[in-house]
Amino acid sequence: MPDCVRFTRVQHITDLAIVLKTYPYQDRDRIAVCLTEQNGKITGLAKGGVNSRRFGGTLDVFSCSRVHFVQKPNAEMARIDEATSHYEFRNLHRDFERFTAASFAAEFCLRLLESHAPSREMFINLSNFLFQLDSGMPLLLAVNAFLCKAFKALGYPPSLLRCVQCSRGAHEIAPPVAFQSRTQEGASFFWFSEAGGMVCHECSAGRFKVALEGEILLFFHKLTMTPFKELAQEGSSSQHLPLYRLLSDFLHHHIPGLPPSGLKSWKLLNEALMGPLSQESVSQPNR
Repeated sequence: MPDCVRFTRVQHITDLAIVLKTYPYQDRDRIAVCLTEQNGKITGLAKGGVNSRRFGGTLDVFSCSRVHFVQKPNAEMARIDEATSHYEFRNLHRDFERFTAASFAAEFCLRLLESHAPSREMFINLSNFLFQLDSGMPLLLAVNAFLCKAFKALGYPPSLLRCVQCSRGAHEIAPPVAFQSRTQEGASFFWFSEAGGMVCHECSAGRFKVALEGEILLFFHKLTMTPFKELAQEGSSSQHLPLYRLLSDFLHHHIPGLPPSGLKSWKLLNEALMGPLSQESVSQPNR
């Protein structure tokens, strides 16, 4: 991840921001944690921000607003002086499952992004994710695409296109003799949770693993590289469910900065996407 911005003098900054979290401070003030387009994650104090006509709904959670803030040297918290609405995700607050998915993405950014570290790729990913959620994109497609792109933006993508043991690309791996079968023994690729990547059938002996279809690898690559607006109705449940399990396992075991229990919104998201499954059954695929 990029180095944090170091402010050497008072900065008056106007930037596009998505509100990730807010909470009241004293009687009438509000603290807002935002992901900005150019300045990364910031925490700002809005004087009179509670029930204020000056701010209106511009500092509500998931609001996308153009925010003017003042950042002093060595100060963790900025002062938000003004905010004007840029885009409202109206439907997110009307649908519990979509609101849960948006909450998961917000918590993901809160936990894993450093303050004042430029994160424009993550800002674009989050804003496109919220827009597509709000517009009705299938839930699993939106969440899988967000995670694929987020891991790439953080610099921690799972290795799914190359064997983590022999380094051969997926296109170089010949199928085993028994590939006519779609059983564990006849698969060409396997998810190796311990290494956070794919292993080929030749390197998989004696390891705890779960078989992967080749189409899952291609689907992962497509979601990582294709812009949100071009995804539309991509994929089927046979692609989405295994990929979501894989990405959840990778997030749980290989992304630094998460507490052992994971994200608070994770369990609700799992239930929204896959029904009444436990956290363990999603974050740890059958191996």
